[in-house]
Amino acid sequence: MDTQEKEGTGTLIFVSIGVPFSSVPIMQKVMLYVEPTVDTPATAAKKLRKEVADNIEKHGWTPGKNFTPEELYYEVYVTSKSLLPYTASLNSPAYNSAC
Repeated sequence: MDTQEKEGTGTLIFVSIGVPFSSVPIMQKVMLYVEPTVDTPATAAKKLRKEVADNIEKHGWTPGKNFTPEELYYEVYVTSKSLLPYTASLNSPAYNSAC
């Protein structure tokens, strides 16, 4: 891939992944580069969520407890300092907490 040709066409996003019943995310605001010809911010976040679900023991969970990707939530932020996500899965605490 020629990085000069593709430079500036993608988007940086920040993704948090976690389990809805915990106040501590598994990953918090991990920076991802999204190439618009390949992914959208939501599909990139879903791919990261699947990677975490498939390798949960590498992310601080005891081997033996498995989660499907749908059991984990994702939140997509525009910047690392954003307080509210740009988009999120339906089981995200951002959508399910009282304001």
